[in-house]
Amino acid sequence: MAYPNTDATIGTGPFKLAEFAAGRYVRLVNTGFYWRGVPKLDEVVLHMVTSDIVGVLGFLRGDFDYLNWNISPMLAEKISSAPEKYSHVNLYRSPGTSVVTLLPNVRVAPFDSLEFRKALSLAIDRGDMVTRLLRGFGQIASLGLMTPRTGEWFKAEVS
Repeated sequence: MAYPNTDATIGTGPFKLAEFAAGRYVRLVNTGFYWRGVPKLDEVVLHMVTSDIVGVLGFLRGDFDYLNWNISPMLAEKISSAPEKYSHVNLYRSPGTSVVTLLPNVRVAPFDSLEFRKALSLAIDRGDMVTRLLRGFGQIASLGLMTPRTGEWFKAEVS
């Protein structure tokens, strides 16, 4: 996608575009004024990293100050268990919106049997999955597609 107006950009925030390298980075500089107060940073560089591995390695090496995506549970466990090695890393836990759902085709045997689906549901140890697969970085979701994080759409009495 082409961005034809990179020389005369328009915005209302505390930073303005200083440099744009397509597919690589955007450098923003402080405007020196903003209605909510002047930022304490002179500039912000947003690197466009398309690979989780490159992003995480660059972050751990100190190339980036911040990652704006979830890291794998195994990496979170590694960082948490060796704080002296990763003293420059602050790991924040926040509720996510990702849900892993098993949705069988109920028109095909044996999933067309309600009794089979109930037995399958009872056979899955959700707590063990959170412990083993997510290394404790997760929580058991509701049985439906809606989770408590979906707000008013979630109905506990239905799940």
